[in-house]
Amino acid sequence: MGLLFLILGPIVGEMAEKVLIHDESNKLVDQESEKSFHNVDPYEINIKKNQKITIKFSVYSQNVTASLKIVGKGLFDSEYQKNDTYGPQNVSGRYFLISRPTWSGDPSQYGYTQTVVSCVQDDFYYIEFMGDGSSGNTIWNEPGDYVIFVYGSNSFNMSTEVIYNIEIYKDGPSIQIKKWFSSIGWALIIIAGLVIINNSIKKIRSG
Repeated sequence: MGLLFLILGPIVGEMAEKVLIHDESNKLVDQESEKSFHNVDPYEINIKKNQKITIKFSVYSQNVTASLKIVGKGLFDSEYQKNDTYGPQNVSGRYFLISRPTWSGDPSQYGYTQTVVSCVQDDFYYIEFMGDGSSGNTIWNEPGDYVIFVYGSNSFNMSTEVIYNIEIYKDGPSIQIKKWFSSIGWALIIIAGLVIINNSIKKIRSG
């Protein structure tokens, strides 16, 4: 049993590495979202110590441009109340790390930081966010409440529909599960070893 727990630990831990918290395919947001915070699509997230949020953001619709930013919840609530014209475009977002997928899977090993990404026809971005970062390729952990929001436009005549896809993941309890399985596995092996030693001693004494 101990060996079984040691073998299962990495497998179960890998399965719990990321937890899907939002999954929207062909999500529709009106292009009025470019002008008003009341029309953007917001996704609230909470980041804990040493936790990372991963986002897959894409557009596969002709004439559509969808943009994504991340801000602190306090700033988002403030901007929502003010609702200034073109507020979503003008507000400064937090830094996140972006990369494009490679044939071997995502994320690409080549990444850089931005405060906004804009997906145009057939674009895909892989985004990693921990709270903030700096210009270049560095992000760091700042626990707290944040809002990911999406806005966009449609250049086709008379169309106001902006269609995009988004998946948001957070780090799961992978490390804790691996430690838990490992601890139980080694404990069972030690107990089994002690039982064998104890039985051996009893046999020697009885012999």
